[in-house]
Amino acid sequence: MLGYRDDEISQKIDEWLNRIHPKDIDKVSAAVQEHLTKKFPSYRIEYRIKRKDNSFIWVLDRGKALWQSGTPVRMVGSFIDITQSKETEIKLKYQVQQDTEIINNIQEIVLKTDATGNLIFLNDTWKKFTGFTCENSLGRNYLEFIHPKDRKN
Repeated sequence: MLGYRDDEISQKIDEWLNRIHPKDIDKVSAAVQEHLTKKFPSYRIEYRIKRKDNSFIWVLDRGKALWQSGTPVRMVGSFIDITQSKETEIKLKYQVQQDTEIINNIQEIVLKTDATGNLIFLNDTWKKFTGFTCENSLGRNYLEFIHPKDRKN
């Protein structure tokens, strides 16, 4: 997965840490440290790791320490390549962010209700027109915001 032969790669923790993407090293170190201080029985974390060709892939890493007399003597675990699903997730988050920006810049109210008429989405224009914040309106039935004379039976 990383492009190394078994004899080219060491199992030492320093080498492993040196292959982790600089933007991910703090969260990986924190997850492992929390496990080693016995806050959690194991760790599970997603991060980028450098391949032999210097490219990075996303991995899901699961592991735990083996203990002897209260001291960790070895780490065991596995990681799988999740690059494709992670890249799809990142693209989807970006698209949702763009869509949200567009919807919030529309000068008309955009809303979504569930099957019972409770508000489950409101754009930022909602407050401008109604005077109610989105946070206080979500979960309430849309009919609460329509004057009784304007409601149809």
